[in-house]
Amino acid sequence: MRVVALAAVGAATVLWWSQSRRRRASVREQYEELAGSYNERWAAYVQATLNAFMSCASEPLRDLTAGDCVLDVGTGTGAVPRAILRSFPGLKLSAADLSESMIETGRHECPAVDFVVAPAESLPFASGSFAAATTLSSLHFWTDPEKGLREMHRCLKPGGRVVLSDWCHDFVVCKMCAWYLWLTPGHSKADWSILTSRDVNGMLTKAGFVDVAFTTYKVDARVFGRWWLPRWGMMAFVARKAEQGSCAVGRDSREGRKRERE
Repeated sequence: MRVVALAAVGAATVLWWSQSRRRRASVREQYEELAGSYNERWAAYVQATLNAFMSCASEPLRDLTAGDCVLDVGTGTGAVPRAILRSFPGLKLSAADLSESMIETGRHECPAVDFVVAPAESLPFASGSFAAATTLSSLHFWTDPEKGLREMHRCLKPGGRVVLSDWCHDFVVCKMCAWYLWLTPGHSKADWSILTSRDVNGMLTKAGFVDVAFTTYKVDARVFGRWWLPRWGMMAFVARKAEQGSCAVGRDSREGRKRERE
């Protein structure tokens, strides 16, 4: 009986690993193809979400001093690090993404950023290297979001802040889109694996973050200037890595929820 159980666990592990590799490869291939047209195709969506994201990130970033290092995960072509450097030119930016073509585009557009090709689940940085970490519209693409958040936590210095924003399954429009993508052939699991705010709150707390707070907001998502999905639902989280020796426990993110922005 024990042998059968061990065999079942082993088979499940192999299946998960195989599916994770296929999902990661699918996301990489998708964005390798999109790299050349991404900035134009998603310009309106990127700008709308970036504006909202920077309003959430501005306070944590203002607490940093010149020379502090910030990491952006799932950076794509580098929209977030470019925006951070425009507002806080004294900071040092590193950025990671799974797609080599997206990274090459980012390097061309912003040589000041240290771009690396790496998945969120395996970041090639020493522990405690960064004063802050960010990620925008990337979490739902990660093969293992919990592991990716643990990696971001590892890379932060004690007291470092994380600012995260992603699609939010709390909204009806996002639920409908997820169902549509799930039912429509040609879409990978990453396209419809949208998380709820409760999911992300739990993942951040489990990863070791404290003082977890969040808000929700909506953006008009457009492709090539045409309406795609109006009032697309997003969530934004801010959390902190506990100081060394601290016994603080992360509170439920709903305690920190201020309002839903229209």
